[in-house]
This record gives sequence, structure tokens and C-alpha cells, in this order.
Amino acid sequence: MPWLMLGILISIILMAVNQPNLGFGLYGFDFFFLADYWTVSLAHRKLFFVWSALLGILAATVVSVLGLFILSVIFHQ
Repeated sequence: MPWLMLGILISIILMAVNQPNLGFGLYGFDFFFLADYWTVSLAHRKLFFVWSALLGILAATVVSVLGLFILSVIFHQ
């Protein structure tokens, strides 16, 4: 989880210094870390691995899309 937060922080910094392509790309790449984190967390709760993968990916997609929308509004992209 600390690597995920570090990646999001670096992507926001890149967007702030007029490097939106790199910033949004890094934020999109962090989607995979978030999906993996939630999938493993759900699997540790004895949830069937297919359901944990589907729920983890769905939750990461929702959070990433909302975050990208908010960042695009903030940085006018």
C-alpha cells in the first residue's frame, strides 16, 4: 500500500509541473497495484478466488475512474 500512495503522489506532482501524460499514465499504472491489493485482501478473507478477483478489479476500476475524473477536473485536462 505505501508504494501505491507513493505512485499517486508522484503522478500528482507530475501533473502539477505540466507533465500530464506521465502523470495520468502513472496513475493508470497504479490501477494494477490497487486491483492486486484488493484482490489479495479479499482472498485472505476466505472468499472464492474468482469472486475476490472480480470484486477487487471492479472496486479498483471504480476508484481509479473517480480519481482520474477528479484529477482531470483539477488540472483542466
